[in-house]
Amino acid sequence: MPLAFRFAVPVTVFLSIFGAVPEGKSQTYEGKELVKAELVADTTAIVPGKKFTAGLLLRMAPGWHTYWKFSGDAGIPTELKWKLPPGWKVGELQWPIPLKTNDPGDIQT
Repeated sequence: MPLAFRFAVPVTVFLSIFGAVPEGKSQTYEGKELVKAELVADTTAIVPGKKFTAGLLLRMAPGWHTYWKFSGDAGIPTELKWKLPPGWKVGELQWPIPLKTNDPGDIQT
């Protein structure tokens, strides 16, 4: 069983009970799933008062991309909207270094 799957299932189930999972959406076009979101974490159990790190893993179809927190010349930045139980806090989002691409017309995305 993949490591990410072993971590994601218990955390997702727990957070789903409390409504803390961001709205999981996928982008589809002509019946094809283009971007799929998966919640992952660095723990298999959540302990009250103990910090943990959760991440959003985006899997994209070939040729598709999402935008970083600064979306370049075009596009809309990716954002998360959390629904947290009382007393829960979310720290600052940590972004991986983006891969810049230039689309036709020298538009940076």
